[in-house]
Amino acid sequence: MADLKKKNSHLQNYLTIILSMLGVYFVISAFTGIWPLSINNYNSYSLQAQRWLEGHLDLGRDYSHLELAFFNDKVYVSFPPFPSFVMLPFVILFGTNTPDHLITMIIGIVGAIYIYHLALLKNIPDNKSVFLALFSTIASNFLFVGANGSVWFIAQTMSFTLCVMSIYYASTAKQAHAGVSLALWACAVGCRPFQAVYIPILLYLIYKKFKNASPDIKFAGLIKQYALASIGAIVIALVYMTLNYMRFGNVTEFGHNYLPEFTEAQYGQFSSFYLAENIHRLFRLPSLTDSKALNFPIFDGVAFWLVSPVFVLYLLMFVISFFTKDKHDKTILFLTPALIIIHLLLLCMHRTMGGWQWGNRYTVDAIPFVVLALVHLFPKQELKINLKPYVALMFFIGLGLNLVGTIALHCGWI
Repeated sequence: MADLKKKNSHLQNYLTIILSMLGVYFVISAFTGIWPLSINNYNSYSLQAQRWLEGHLDLGRDYSHLELAFFNDKVYVSFPPFPSFVMLPFVILFGTNTPDHLITMIIGIVGAIYIYHLALLKNIPDNKSVFLALFSTIASNFLFVGANGSVWFIAQTMSFTLCVMSIYYASTAKQAHAGVSLALWACAVGCRPFQAVYIPILLYLIYKKFKNASPDIKFAGLIKQYALASIGAIVIALVYMTLNYMRFGNVTEFGHNYLPEFTEAQYGQFSSFYLAENIHRLFRLPSLTDSKALNFPIFDGVAFWLVSPVFVLYLLMFVISFFTKDKHDKTILFLTPALIIIHLLLLCMHRTMGGWQWGNRYTVDAIPFVVLALVHLFPKQELKINLKPYVALMFFIGLGLNLVGTIALHCGWI
């Protein structure tokens, strides 16, 4: 009877998450005309998958509207390759007119459901677990990313969900899930390479799993367990490296350095020269127009905490954690923010903080690890101050800004 009640509760919570996200996506589609089954013209991954099926690594010709790499008189997709592996069965079924927007939305919903389950793992109540799942997705800048299947966004949505899944499987008690976690992390890196920064926190979570299963495990045994768990990730990495070498003669080059905007840049794609200006862009607020309306920049980003208030909640809970009697895992407490800061600094060394966009989409990549920190910082005792009104306000600000901003951008209002 208890199991049936639990299943019904999960079903109700799944429906709440799914219908909430679909409802927001419907509003965006109604205003922008970008419906789940609309044709996606920015379908680099489907074009690449089609060429793979035909026995070619290059695209065969230039597509002027896409960001493509030019190398040795051939044209290649300039982004990390993993999403094209996902697109292979869809290309077999639909050709290059794959339902990219629908696929992206479904992947995003899966990510939200895994956030819900990750929160449950830490004994967070059902209603608050559902809230965290929605706060981290539709009330954050993820909404802009997850509502569109264009090449940049489908990869980022895949990375988001794969990272959440990786964190979840690293956090469960099952030792067999360690290999699943690392394989999923390797897939995420094949979408957004800077996700590699977070491997220390995943290895730590897996270490706790191994120690809990075998408290007396020796160093040699631990290394063996890690080696076995890493097989899938190593195989995936070897596939990437082989593909990179066959295309560009370099195991670490996936093509982005051969984009014209970077080959023609004085300081290349990455440089410390870009750091100061991009840090400013990371925190810059919208300016006032002559009509006193707020002007949100659509190139190089706006203050990331404004469009993703989940970062504000994280900072608040981090500070509060030092004033409660709860015992927190010190490694997660300090390692997670250190890795997030390193990640943001690396992003700021990129020539741009992203082209045409609403918000500050590069920083969305850090949200899965913000969620990891939040579920560990969840207070076990009642706080002296009632945070619910403030958290609710953050939620509606995040949802409102990203919903209106996404629609306004796609409709050409900003």
